[in-house]
Amino acid sequence: MVQVFFAGQLSDDEVLEMFERIAGYMRIGMAAYDAIPQQMEAYEDYVQSPREFYFWMLTLEIGKTTAQANLDWLESIIQRIKDGEIPRD
Repeated sequence: MVQVFFAGQLSDDEVLEMFERIAGYMRIGMAAYDAIPQQMEAYEDYVQSPREFYFWMLTLEIGKTTAQANLDWLESIIQRIKDGEIPRD
């Protein structure tokens, strides 16, 4: 967020590159989240507690929900930049 706060000091191209880079990182992170349920199956068998597993999966759910919200926001900003919405001084 600090980068976003000071982004007004960058050129439009630099700002666009910054948001696209951050969105790319977010997509990579979301792909990692998608792999977690398969990895967790072994732990579910080990712990043998459907209750604990349920709450573990809730943690994954909030992570995915937050990441998706961030990506949605980033993609909206990228589109707004491409649409020329950045004000001029």
